[in-house]
Amino acid sequence: MAQDYSNPVPPQYASGAPEVITVYGPHRSHERSTIGAPIEDVAISHPVRYDDLDLRTEWGASTLKHRILYAADRLCRQLDQVYPSSAYPPTSDSPPCRRTAVDDAMSQADAAIAAARSYGD
Repeated sequence: MAQDYSNPVPPQYASGAPEVITVYGPHRSHERSTIGAPIEDVAISHPVRYDDLDLRTEWGASTLKHRILYAADRLCRQLDQVYPSSAYPPTSDSPPCRRTAVDDAMSQADAAIAAARSYGD
């Protein structure tokens, strides 16, 4: 099914500038590990583009949210693989990693969706 382009296109879709929401993996910091080694404060992030989505539609908003969930899962798994430590439980199965990454990104997504839907009002 083709999209209906009879409505004016919001400027964010016409500008050509990439629109992104950044998903951040949570910081990990402790002074020492269980074996006494120093632990670095580590964080990673991943941009989630949405300039190809029409956030005025349910499909566009839902697709953005699924992209955020996918990025958060990848970031938490990457933290576990790149920075394993017995001082931390695995974050991929740990709600705090995913919840922290998703909560911040979803607030950005909600703001972008609201802005797209209020355009022209």
